[in-house]
Amino acid sequence: EGLPVDDHMMERGEADIISPEELAASAPFDRLSQVASNVLGNAGQHGRAGDPIVIHLDGTSPDEIRFDVRNAGAVPAAILTSVFDPLQAGRRPGDRSRGLGLGLFIVRELVSAHGGTVEIESSADMDATTVTIRLPRRAPDDEAATPFASA
Repeated sequence: EGLPVDDHMMERGEADIISPEELAASAPFDRLSQVASNVLGNAGQHGRAGDPIVIHLDGTSPDEIRFDVRNAGAVPAAILTSVFDPLQAGRRPGDRSRGLGLGLFIVRELVSAHGGTVEIESSADMDATTVTIRLPRRAPDDEAATPFASA
């Protein structure tokens, strides 16, 4: 379940945030904020206007945290295979995108550099797209790192 969202929030394009567990991971804040910004910006630009973006943060695993961003609207299969490639903006009719096609490429590179994974799932049947990011709680090369904890 997400946080309550009223009509005014939906008009402004705000998001539901779901986070029932403690979240702590060892990663630089500026990198995590760039990843979150790019994924949320992508959902806002390519998702169906007026429909909510749902954010789910999962801290139930002792080894990793998971960050899911889901928006309405499917990514065409022909584009889905290259969304993480640089300069693949994936524009569609009615798309509000103004980007260069680097956002998800940067996400993949930053997440990978911190020992994590990123994947995208999209289905015309569900009419939705979900980007899932998994980050280890501790960086693979820094076992003594101070964890980055959520506020």
